[in-house]
Amino acid sequence: QTIQLLHLKHPNMKFVIPAANQYRYQEIKSRLAEHASLPITLVLKQSREAMAAADIILIASGTATLEATLLAKPMVVAYKMSSLTFAIYSRMIKTPYVSLPNILANEMLVPELLQDNATPEKLSAAVEDALTNKAHRTYQRQKFNQIHQLLNLNASKKAAQAITELLAD
Repeated sequence: QTIQLLHLKHPNMKFVIPAANQYRYQEIKSRLAEHASLPITLVLKQSREAMAAADIILIASGTATLEATLLAKPMVVAYKMSSLTFAIYSRMIKTPYVSLPNILANEMLVPELLQDNATPEKLSAAVEDALTNKAHRTYQRQKFNQIHQLLNLNASKKAAQAITELLAD
């Protein structure tokens, strides 16, 4: 539904959906059959390539958001779970953010649309805003680069130190 809304406003926009495995590929393919008129390309096991080629990523919250951050790609994070699971998790989690880019930046760097906010209308509006807000995209890119540097800080030295400690034991 989100793709339909975006396609109505932007008929030249193309969409790529990567499937993690063959089962998921078949499941998505069957669901897309009723939307054959939409410009959607379904790919198998090429999520990194799809993200790298994208202008913007609509993504589920999880470790893939870190990969999108390291690729410095604008994104909109969405996530829905059962109401009971959400009620339990929301009481346990103490951070105001759920996506890794926002947690690492300690600010709302990328939009997070969770539960009832993850509607086609709100998702398509967030995607459009992320595409058109050039000032925010520039700021995001700077913050993504800072996160990348932070994660990469002395990685070789830390790895060598860890190996040395293992060999010493």
